[in-house]
Amino acid sequence: MLAGVSLDYYARLEQGRERRPSDQVLDALARVFHLDAEAAEYLRRLARTRARRCGVDGEDEQVIAHVLRLLDSWDHGPAHVLNRRTDVLAQNALSVALFEG
Repeated sequence: MLAGVSLDYYARLEQGRERRPSDQVLDALARVFHLDAEAAEYLRRLARTRARRCGVDGEDEQVIAHVLRLLDSWDHGPAHVLNRRTDVLAQNALSVALFEG
């Protein structure tokens, strides 16, 4: 509310489902969180990095085939593979259902 964004939009940002936050949203979040100039710039760099497509950065963007097969067969609970920036690279059906709903 303080940043002028809806709870749903903020949740999508936190979960990585919103990939292209505007500069105005990033500035508002930096203001609300009382970030100094260095931290605010780091937030902007993180947001721009997350907006890039998977596979651009290199090896940490690749999910190996046997892990994908494991995810597809895993029906005990939600499971997903994250990279070092917590981008979701792969997920099973239960994870999709949980985080999209």
